[in-house]
Amino acid sequence: MPIPTPRHALTCLAAALFLPTFASAQTIDPAPGLWEFRHHLESTGAPSLPAEIAKLAARLHELPPQLRVVVEQQLAAVGLGVGQGGALRICVSPERAQGGLIREGQTEGSCTFTDVRRQGNRLSGKVACSTPPSQGTFEGTVHTPEHVTAQAALAGNQGNLDLSAEARYVAADCGALAPAKAGGR
Repeated sequence: MPIPTPRHALTCLAAALFLPTFASAQTIDPAPGLWEFRHHLESTGAPSLPAEIAKLAARLHELPPQLRVVVEQQLAAVGLGVGQGGALRICVSPERAQGGLIREGQTEGSCTFTDVRRQGNRLSGKVACSTPPSQGTFEGTVHTPEHVTAQAALAGNQGNLDLSAEARYVAADCGALAPAKAGGR
């Protein structure tokens, strides 16, 4: 069984990161608009996932300008962008920013969240992913409507993946980024 890929890891991380924001018991909603999050990934039993993601981000900046514009437009069309230092940028629509959108059994990408528990500004639960097969736990904290942190730990037969992220609100205007689709679609 393969270990989580960089794309899979980032999808799960983004879901775990915004899950506490959307489902907080205190109904703290994130501000709609442009968010940027920085992530840290550690993997065991496989090539260094953080190194692979850093290479991908560096390669984007090394592309010829015309090709880079095309890639950035494709990312923007699905609500993703790359900020300075490889930070991931996501556009959150007002509808998506409203509380309660992610709940027990909701799927983000290939990952489904279960045993979701809310207490104050904290949220925790389990996550199971189908591609590649892996499972684990997540937890997150809504510090303010402009600041969220999250952690997730996934395990598969060939390795483990520990993810942590910090998201910060950047601006109300997402620029060229389209709002990210709910449910990872």
